[in-house]
Amino acid sequence: MEFKNTLYEKADGVATISINRPQALNALNEATLLELSHRLSDAEQDADIKVVVITGVGDRSFCAGADLNVMKTATPYKGMHLSLIGQKVTMEVEEAAKPVIAAINGYALGGGLELAMACDIRIASAKAKLGQPEVNVGLIPGWPQAVFSIHYRVLNPSALTPGTRQSPRECYSGRGPPPRPSAPWTPFSANGGLVVAVCFSHPLHEYDP
Repeated sequence: MEFKNTLYEKADGVATISINRPQALNALNEATLLELSHRLSDAEQDADIKVVVITGVGDRSFCAGADLNVMKTATPYKGMHLSLIGQKVTMEVEEAAKPVIAAINGYALGGGLELAMACDIRIASAKAKLGQPEVNVGLIPGWPQAVFSIHYRVLNPSALTPGTRQSPRECYSGRGPPPRPSAPWTPFSANGGLVVAVCFSHPLHEYDP
């Protein structure tokens, strides 16, 4: 497969998958989704890889969601087709056997936020902006992570109660809950723990849980 929209790096047991469409704020089209699927499969099958990081190229956007330039001209069939591919890829991320971390370096909107929600752990830069604004253009979240999150966080209030469960971060690191806010990494729990920490003065890849 020819890869045009993603980058793949391996170092010290970590595979970093970067969405490489900065000119489109790393928005997702069909080709990009398929590349993400292949990249993740490669990481899953590589015995040297212990953890996967998904991020976006540049400092403006992690992923701005579905490419609206494609969606605005898509037929209903094409729209459904793209939605099904997105559902498949985000479920592959969510069900990956290896830990997957979202390094959110800017906008994480719509399907981009759902991609981040599919990851086990989310770390954000101070520039990160999270949201699902697709309703403003007549769309609804088309991938399952938004629905799962609403069910888990709203219909299961105990999920938001400190000490009632172990987060993926705690399971993977063997450490307890994050410490009190302190630079350069500030634990962020105002959204029910969607983001583990916000990195203010250090690069995302230097985060130490």
